[in-house]
Parts: sequence; structure tokens; C-alpha cells
Amino acid sequence: MKNVKFLPLVMVSIICSIILPISPAQASTSAISESNYPYVAALARASILADQPVKTNTQKVIYQFEDGVPIENQNMIKEGVDNFVSHFGDILSYSPAPIGITAYSTLAGGLALAKSFDPNDSNFQADMQRTFANQVDPAKVPTVGMGGFSAGYKRFIVIEAPYFKTSDPNLPTYPGDPVTTTHELAHEVQASINNGNNMRNPVWLCEGGAQVMGAALSVYQGKDYWAIGGRDQWSNRIPANRTVADLKIMEGETRLLSDPDRKLSEYSTGAALAEYLIAKGGFANSLLVNQLSYKAGGGMGAFGPAFLKVYGESLDDFYAEALPYVNYVSANWKTKYASSAAALAFITDRLGAAKAAETIAAAPKIAADALIAEAKAAADLLAKQNADAIADLLPRFQSEGCHAGSMLNATLQKLVGTTWVDVANARGWTFVSTCSAPTQYQPWTNADVEAGTSVRWHISATNAWDAYTTITIAPGTSPEVLKAVADLKAKQNSSNSTAAADKAAADKAAADKAAADKAAADKAAADKAAADKAAADKAAADKAAAAKPKKSTLICVKGKLIKKITAVKPVCPKGYKKKVAA
Repeated sequence: MKNVKFLPLVMVSIICSIILPISPAQASTSAISESNYPYVAALARASILADQPVKTNTQKVIYQFEDGVPIENQNMIKEGVDNFVSHFGDILSYSPAPIGITAYSTLAGGLALAKSFDPNDSNFQADMQRTFANQVDPAKVPTVGMGGFSAGYKRFIVIEAPYFKTSDPNLPTYPGDPVTTTHELAHEVQASINNGNNMRNPVWLCEGGAQVMGAALSVYQGKDYWAIGGRDQWSNRIPANRTVADLKIMEGETRLLSDPDRKLSEYSTGAALAEYLIAKGGFANSLLVNQLSYKAGGGMGAFGPAFLKVYGESLDDFYAEALPYVNYVSANWKTKYASSAAALAFITDRLGAAKAAETIAAAPKIAADALIAEAKAAADLLAKQNADAIADLLPRFQSEGCHAGSMLNATLQKLVGTTWVDVANARGWTFVSTCSAPTQYQPWTNADVEAGTSVRWHISATNAWDAYTTITIAPGTSPEVLKAVADLKAKQNSSNSTAAADKAAADKAAADKAAADKAAADKAAADKAAADKAAADKAAADKAAAAKPKKSTLICVKGKLIKKITAVKPVCPKGYKKKVAA
């Protein structure tokens, strides 16, 4: 798990008279029933994206990257910025000043870059000096995950990003890394609606709201990251059995509390609370209540009345209402997109058809992608199980020495001629009681290495150091083990062929059913469209007929002469008079 380092700055702000207006959200504000809790997260995300759709903007961003920040982290930061600004540029551009983003790999280098952003502001210089002192030192923890802080009054974000290592090109080093940038930009939005003043209280809305917004706008390598890990990085850290007191304490700072379940809980428990609020009342209202609180002077004394005005209930009543959802997320933290009929109906009911349209349109592809992902995960798991079963038969190699464990890289190597060649990565780390903490582990793996071959372990910390163990001689793999490996591979290949045939048949059946379902849905849609058109045509004809002026007949007499005049407004000819009924 990455180190959580979203630490607040001491803000020095100038209150301006012009404040960006926030319109109230057009969404239901009634309590959400427990039967709909599975869809609340998707509703909150849909509300954010509906209230802040992609739009053109003129927001400028200035980047500073210290040497040593991996290019993967630089690209991750820029990708997150581009996606976030495409949705929130209208709010962020309240000021013509660009947003500054600095990423660093060393504390000294990061501090120097940060101070250079505005060298003439002594208050800003003091903020940077004070806040950098609270950050994790990459020199002491080379594998530290990404983290950051923002100075809304200066439109400036700092991100610690010294380390990148992943065995899966589709996943970041740590689940929270892609959310770091969007989380800090969310704070910039919170500040932008109040001319650079970020309302810290309640802390659960400030930090929890940034977690929800950051996850909703997180991306990684061109893909939406919300359900991959963006939300899970906070939803899986909520302690069980939260109470109203646990929620209320997050109105203030918790970083100095001794209770581990409450310390920094605004980033997890607070996020679930903010998520429920956004789902319940709409995203725009979560900004509006912040803005009204600022206008009234800020602090909880101003926030309470603002909350009552926006949501029609007290904070205490809201905590009691939202508590069951917070505990639901604690037990059901895995994030899922809205694709079921029940989820879509719920979101449409809460947001209205217009705002729910994007979520509904995306549902079929989401459902299809989920099936593909599940199939791939099953295939990957089977492949790993097969590979592990074979590896378990091979000779075991374990390193000497005392090491820090899985945060390090460890690879078994063999000597081929005069060149050391990688054989296999560590499959695990064995605890060694005779070693001292925190270096109490030795890497191990299984491999087929010819008898008499020189082998060693290459152990390293990415972008930090490399070490090599004493050279030993491989014992080789016995003929009996090699035969067992060959037999197992043949058996796996046979099973894989059968499984592949079964999967192909199942895929075809699923595809046929999907095609039939689509044809039926298309026909139903076409029938409905035709019926709707016929109804609309009839209504238009009826309306036109009703609006068309009607003729009437007038009987006119002149002595014994009688004339019937039919017109919209009939008039007797000159010399004739309207016949009076007897």
C-alpha cells in the first residue's frame, strides 16, 4: 500500500468579491434506500460527469519535472491533468493564471522547484518549506508511492513521484498512483469556486470529496480507471462498524489522532460519506454548500446552516441517514459500473433522463467489456496455475542474506559464457527469523538450470541500488522431474484444448444470443419509434384541426328573397338582414 501523504497547507489567502456562481443540482435529494446501495457509487460518478461534461476550455498548465521522475509517472500525471481539465476547465479558469504542477524525485530537488514557482512570495516560500518537511523522503523509502499536496491560493500542485515498477503494463505501481493528480486537481476546483480559498471544514467533504472526484476522473493509459482501481484505493480501507461519532469527528483534522481507525479516516470513511452526499443531492450541490459556507465566513459554524439550506436537513440527521451506506461500503468495497437494468433505472430516477443519458448509452459496452475482462482474468488465472504447477516440480533456489522483501526486485541469474542471464523472478520471499527487522526475508524461486551452472541472485531497488549474492553451483534437474514436467505439460495442453473448444462454443452461443437480443431490441425500438411517430402525427393533425377556423352559415333575407351565406365570419350582403329565429 502506498504512503498516504495528502497533507494540508497553511493557507494564506486574499478574499475577493467576485465568486464563480454555482447553480443548484437538478437531482432528487431524498434519502436512498438500502436496496439501492449497490448503485450509489455509480450514481455519484454519473452525477459528476453529467454536471461537468467535456467541454472546450482555455485553462493553461505549467509542468516542472525533476530529473529522476520516471517517464511513466510524467505521462501518468499529464494524462490525468488532460482528462480532469477537459471536464473542469470552466471552473478552473476563473483566473487567467496557469496552474503549476511540479513533480519531484528527491525532497531537496522538489523543494527547490516548488520555491521557484513564485520566489518573491515569502508566505508561499514558508508554506513550501513547512509542507515539504512532512513528506516521505524517497532517499529513505525508494519505493514510496505517488502522493501530493496543493496550494489553491497559488494554483499550484506538488506531486512526489520517484518510483515506478509494475509487472503488469496495464496496471500502475500502486493502485492510488493515477488518482494522485486528479485528487489534487479536485482541491483546485474546491478552491476555484471561492477565488482560491479551499474550505477545509468539514474535512470529510474537503478530502473525501476530492477522493470521489479524483477517482471519477482518473485515467490510466487511455482507459477510465474508476472501477479498475481509482475508487477501490479508498473504498477498501474503511473500518467496519462505523458510528455517527466516527463521522462527526471528521469535521475537523484527524491526522494527530491515536486511534488508527479514525486517523486520516477522511480519505476513506470520509470519501464514502461524500459519495453518498453527491449521489443523494447531485454533484453541483456539493460545491454549492461549500460556496455558501465560504460566503458566510467558513468553518463548521457557517457550514451547518449552509447544509440545512441546500439539503433541507441538519448535519446530524444526514450522518444518521448516511451511516448505513458507509458501513455497506466497508463490507462491499469493490467498485462496479452501472450496467444492469436496476442500476440504470435507479440512476435515471435520481438524475433525470437527460443527465442519465450518457450512463445509459455506455451500459451495453460496459457489460460486454466486463464479460471480456472476466474471461481474460479466468484465462490468466488458469495460465498462472499451470505455470505454478510446473514450477513447483523444479528445483528450488533461495537467496542468502537478509533483505527487505517484496518491495525489492529479485531475479535468479545464470552464467552463460561470460554473460549473466536472467533465469526467473522471485516467486516469493521466505521469512528468516535470524535476520533483523525490517530486512528479514530471502527471495526464492524454482527453475530448471543445468547441473554445474554458476548461479547468483540479482537484488535491487528500482532507481536506487543493485546487489548480487555469492555465486553457487546449480544441482541440475533429475530425469524423473523432467519427465514429470513433460507429462504435466502434455496433460495441461490437452485440458487447454478441450477448454478452448468449450469456450469457443460458449462464445458462439453467447454471440448468437447477443445478436438475437440486439435484433429484437432493434425491432422493438423501431416499432416504438413508428408508434411514437404515428401518435405524434395524429396529435399534430388533431391540433391543426382544432386550430383551423370553423365556418358557419348565416340566413339573410330581403323581402321574400332568402340567401344562405357560409363563411368563417359570414356577413349579410348589402340590403339583406339576418333572419331572426321565430
